[in-house]
Formats: sequence, C-alpha cells, structure tokens
Amino acid sequence: MLEGLLKRAFATEPTLEAESAGTSEEPDGQPAHEHSIACMDERGIDIRSHRSRRVRRIDLTQFDLIVCAEPPQVEVVRSLCPTANVILGNGPEGISNPWEKGPDAYRSCAETMEKVTAEVVARLTELNRQR
Repeated sequence: MLEGLLKRAFATEPTLEAESAGTSEEPDGQPAHEHSIACMDERGIDIRSHRSRRVRRIDLTQFDLIVCAEPPQVEVVRSLCPTANVILGNGPEGISNPWEKGPDAYRSCAETMEKVTAEVVARLTELNRQR
C-alpha cells in the first residue's frame, strides 16, 4: 500500500521513485492482499499488478531512503546495509501490521500510511535540498 501511495505522491517529481520489498521469507511474486487492493481502490490507486519480493535480493545501497513499517524490519535492513538511510514510518510505534485482522485493520493501516507518505515526501525534499 505504501508503494502505491508514494508513487502517486511522486507522480509530479520524475526524479523520485518508490519500490517495496518485504523482510519475511515468503516467496517472491505474491500478489497484494485483497484488503490492501480494496483500500487502495478507495483512494484511486490500483495495486493489482503488485508482486512481493524479498529485501535480501535487492542492492539497498541504491536507495536514498528506506522506510520500514516495524522495528524488526529496521534491524533486518541495517544488518543487510549498515550505511542505509532507514526510518521507521509513523514514529517509534511503527505501522501496525493488518495481516489477518480484517478490512478495518487494513483501512487503519492505509490511513497511517497516508501520514507516512507525507513524512517521506518531506524527508526526500530535504535530502534533495541538501545536495
């Protein structure tokens, strides 16, 4: 969901891109959850073509900013790339994982991710100004 929100936010800025990856050991290529798709549909964002991939398969040095949803994800990313610019979205509590909690949990998660999107845009704008 966050990738979809960020792509929409970055639509007018051709130098910004968003990609997502997970820290779980689930196989690559899994589609977005039906509740995620529904939440993004409500926002006019189509994520039906999204497929999962594992963060361990990515060169993390290519990214200016890595946004994690939960503290354990930050630890995984830092173990893979100690020099990565990593933030925990939504402050110290992170973003609540809606998995298996029903549609309302996904809606709440999407609302939090909308706030995180604004935070990411602000951080990337600041990084670009510093260059």
